[in-house]
Amino acid sequence: MFCALSRMSITLAAEDILAWSRVPESTWVDLETIQGRFTSEHALCELLKVGALINRTDETSGSAHAPSLAFLADRDRRANEAWWDPSAYCFYQLLTQEGQAAPTACLSYQQALSEAHTRADEYVGRVGKPPPTFYSHTKKKHPSHSASNSDSVVRLESNALSWRESPLGEVLGERRTNRVVDPTQTVSIQELAALLEAAFAPTGSVSLGKSLRVLRKTSPSGGSLHPIEAFVSAPSVDSLPAGTYHYSQNSHQLCCLEEIAEEKLRILNRRIANQQDFAANCAFLIILVARFARHFWKYRDSPKALSVIFTDAGHLSQTLYLSAAQLDLACAYSGAINHRAAADLLNLDQVSLGTLAIWGCGKPDKKAVHQEIDVLPWGTVDESQSSSEVELDSSGQESESRS
Repeated sequence: MFCALSRMSITLAAEDILAWSRVPESTWVDLETIQGRFTSEHALCELLKVGALINRTDETSGSAHAPSLAFLADRDRRANEAWWDPSAYCFYQLLTQEGQAAPTACLSYQQALSEAHTRADEYVGRVGKPPPTFYSHTKKKHPSHSASNSDSVVRLESNALSWRESPLGEVLGERRTNRVVDPTQTVSIQELAALLEAAFAPTGSVSLGKSLRVLRKTSPSGGSLHPIEAFVSAPSVDSLPAGTYHYSQNSHQLCCLEEIAEEKLRILNRRIANQQDFAANCAFLIILVARFARHFWKYRDSPKALSVIFTDAGHLSQTLYLSAAQLDLACAYSGAINHRAAADLLNLDQVSLGTLAIWGCGKPDKKAVHQEIDVLPWGTVDESQSSSEVELDSSGQESESRS
């Protein structure tokens, strides 16, 4: 059982869960009247410990084993003020709880790439082959349809309108995840400013009625609400003291939250990224944080609304990727983060303001032997070949296949 208000979990027998479900929701009862319904006193104590049952005597102080009523009431108030749907709230709190500990030892990205083929074969040998790379949808044939109609396909022109040679096509071709960052190089504050402005600053606005202002940005957003804020953890940006910042989208300014020594901040960034090495090497991380009340103000009490916020984060990630490609910066997006560590660093309650993902950036390590996994050229991929059978040399041309 998981209690979303306290963010704590316990394991109970089915009989105890049934007994708990029969406790009145809005009426105080004497503990003695329900105690006999549970299989043991331990089960009752466990429910009190996570806040699934509330003891009125712990109204303000709580105890060593249970959250106080005041604490739970405050969390409940914040959730209601942000118009959280109960099922979506439980899902988000479960998603962002500490959960499984991060691995104590991780391969560096360079090591992982050098061993990629071996490790891929080992994994496939253990779990079996993955589903096909590309999906072909077979339409169910109707008896009245002729074979020629049901099996027809429309072949499309490759590189139609020469889109690959357009400025957008060129930057799309350069977009990639690259975690091989040189920790000895800094990023200029102008580069950081350009990335933040490109992804988060408004490009226009319009007023609707007396109280509603709708923004236009370079990335789409559900309901044009743009509820995601950019917080920056910057250990190595020129002319910017190492520390954490909030980006003010309307004034294009960074508000310093806390100055933190560079080495300490790199350790914290690695912890936020769930021990992923690249985060410690990045010149800065952009931590995507949702203003839930901004989004749920329009989409109230809807369990589907939460998924739209994560979709917004994906849109912002792509805009950041394309902007970084144009600036020749290495970058990577990750949703596999330690939400609790990020919330602690930025002093977020994970109810009205909550973490979604991180986007790290820095100068690419030009000396690294393995910059990235081999990239196939534009064109149709032959499923009968493995990705290792096509290589690109430094000029972007196909080189000889591996033996």
